[in-house]
Amino acid sequence: MGTQNFSDRNCIEDRRYQKFYAGQVAHAYGFTPCVVKVNNRMFFEHEKEVEFLLKYKHENIIALLGYCNEDQGIIVYENVSKGRLSKYLMDMDPSITWMKRLKISIGVAKGCAFLHTSGVEMHGIEDIGLVINSILLDGDWNAKICPYSQSLLDEHPYDDAYNKLEYFRLYLSKRQGIIYSLGVILLKMLGGRPRHRWDSDPNVNIDNKMLFPGTKEPISQQSVITFENIAMRCLQEATEASEVVRQLEKALEFQVSFHNFLQKVTNHQDLNVIIIFRGVLNKKYHTITDC
Repeated sequence: MGTQNFSDRNCIEDRRYQKFYAGQVAHAYGFTPCVVKVNNRMFFEHEKEVEFLLKYKHENIIALLGYCNEDQGIIVYENVSKGRLSKYLMDMDPSITWMKRLKISIGVAKGCAFLHTSGVEMHGIEDIGLVINSILLDGDWNAKICPYSQSLLDEHPYDDAYNKLEYFRLYLSKRQGIIYSLGVILLKMLGGRPRHRWDSDPNVNIDNKMLFPGTKEPISQQSVITFENIAMRCLQEATEASEVVRQLEKALEFQVSFHNFLQKVTNHQDLNVIIIFRGVLNKKYHTITDC
């Protein structure tokens, strides 16, 4: 598997009961990069994960390249070179722009929609671990759901009152189903908290710096509102997974339109157009539809 006998130099993540290694899978045409997970305990979970990945195949669910059930539980995944999504959110990495967050969220929602229509919830999802830390990213920022990849305690060690609440909220999300869990993930993508004080008034200016510290990217207000509304619907009412995907794609369309509009105005030499544009911004409208 090209891990140099599980050398520490190839270890890319050392978790409580799991280690992840960068490796390579040999084939007739050479080598393909991969990620190898070694379970140090809980072999039953290893067997359930292998069974899950053999049964449920989708472009937004991590692909199983191989596994071994002897001694330690070993699973070989497709290459996810950018690692866990949670790291970028926790570090407030400005490279994960709103546009990327939208595309990643759509990928996660499509994976969840596939699971939701495949009967996973009939068998219970308590052990799958569908939380923000189970979302991995490949080299093109495509989301890959990686079930059983960590425990809630790994994501939110409850060493204070806040993390205790987070722990029980995430535990509840696992018990209530895939769509509820997806809503929790979407709120994490939005900055971890709902937009209570903004309601749905398109004239209210959204403080992008508060949502995404460090961002320099102009963000469409309608995009954010559409995104948050569907996230909250996932938590509050029965919502079809396909509708979640549609609303997230609509949020992406708003952002793309806004970006294209800014590009046209920035490159336009007509002074009248620039004056009109500035007047619109002064009124705190942020989308081409508002204009």
